[in-house]
Amino acid sequence: MTIQIPHEPFFLPPRSGENSGVDFLGLRQANLDMMAEMIPSINNVTDYIRPFSVVCWVFWKFHSLCEQEGLGPVDKVFGP
Repeated sequence: MTIQIPHEPFFLPPRSGENSGVDFLGLRQANLDMMAEMIPSINNVTDYIRPFSVVCWVFWKFHSLCEQEGLGPVDKVFGP
């Protein structure tokens, strides 16, 4: 399948059929694929998001402490 890339802005033709308001742009599958690739193990039934925010905070804090101690970028601390 070949898709032509538009070279300028354009209006879509009026939608034919019923508009339920769910996935109006037809991006559901693209959204699900991107979510699965970029944030694995998080989906719309994830009960507790706090552990993921704690992991982000731990990385940020570790990076901050390495800079305070003058160890340089984190990749050089654990690099070869």
